[in-house]
Amino acid sequence: MPMRIESRPDPMPRTADAVIIGAGIVGLAAAFFLAKAGIRVVIVEKRRRPADLTSARSGEGVRAQWETPGAIALMLRSIELYRRFADLTECKESTAGLNQCGYLYAATSERGAAGLAERVARQKARGLSDVSYLTGSEARQRFPTLSGAVSGAAFRAGDGTVIVDRIVEGYLAAGYARILTQTQARQICVRGGAVEGVETDRGRIATGLCIIAAGPYAATLLQPFDGAPPISLIRGQIACFDADNVPADHPATVDVDNGAFWRPDSSGARITAPADDSETIAIPIDDPRPDLGYATRALTSVSRLCPFWTGVAKTAVARTVYCGLYAVTPDGLPVIGPMPAVRGLFLNVGFGGLGIMASIAAGERLAAVISGAHGHDPRSAFAPERFHDGRALSVEPMTLNLYREGGSAHAPPPNADSKEQA
Repeated sequence: MPMRIESRPDPMPRTADAVIIGAGIVGLAAAFFLAKAGIRVVIVEKRRRPADLTSARSGEGVRAQWETPGAIALMLRSIELYRRFADLTECKESTAGLNQCGYLYAATSERGAAGLAERVARQKARGLSDVSYLTGSEARQRFPTLSGAVSGAAFRAGDGTVIVDRIVEGYLAAGYARILTQTQARQICVRGGAVEGVETDRGRIATGLCIIAAGPYAATLLQPFDGAPPISLIRGQIACFDADNVPADHPATVDVDNGAFWRPDSSGARITAPADDSETIAIPIDDPRPDLGYATRALTSVSRLCPFWTGVAKTAVARTVYCGLYAVTPDGLPVIGPMPAVRGLFLNVGFGGLGIMASIAAGERLAAVISGAHGHDPRSAFAPERFHDGRALSVEPMTLNLYREGGSAHAPPPNADSKEQA
């Protein structure tokens, strides 16, 4: 039975085994795995359709090239689940569109190359065995699009891209949940330290189990609760271009020295400008405006590492520039698990713009805890407790949390602090 999408249903459902707030890719993944565990799910979504906010404004990349052991393991699991998505959803046509074209990080500076070599060594020590460091000449021989100035690179062939629309279609076709669109969650109702319902703009849904998967709006919902994780909002942008002569089989490519990113897509490419274009936002809004000139800056930023873009840029046309808000935690890792102070309240938040690649493994992980298949580990890298139990946080450098500190969303400076969890 597919997920049922209902726009302002009448009558409203009055009870549910579980209510998920947010029908983005994170909420849909959690609903899918909860339904597989036999839990009756209602999803509350204020937009007109699922996956219409941050999920729709993505580079659609999936990579295991992270630094912390927990992040590496989570992303490896996500890639594996996307690889067998059709079998997982039991829908032969519901592939995730996984294209394992690889992720390539390259530097022209000696400092950047040294940082890549050090990072690859750390990644291998932490369980990512199939990532490789390439010297400048090795990188240029393997990827002729690179500038002659490239001094070092890191590459993993198992990374790549997915197609968000196909993933959403697969969840909708295979999941067992009601999705209430144009329905806004106003409050999580708690009595005696336990969830008893979710108040919406159309009435209350009684439930003993609530999962917050509300992306940039999660912090607002969590304000009343002690022990809520600290979440910042960072505005991010990505430009989509119609362009000829972009190698369709090229890996997703990151300039380590300036943080610019590009990847081919069906009509050209998607490009992000260097990460210092990001900014912190105080109040969440659905549709922040992109910067004037962002597409030009993005296009210019990638030609330094891959000179062929100089020629392509002459006829490339910016199809659209997406702009969205990313919910980012202080250590750059998502929060997956129960709120300690409120029975029945679970978090699936703080993905920092990386929800596409992490959501499927996060949903599987969360559903296992909720269903009792696995116990919650309060010492895990993703536990809500980590911000308040006195531990030294294991910061994940390869996220937006460090963009103001001389790194970028993709390429931290060498020797960035990435100590493992105790």
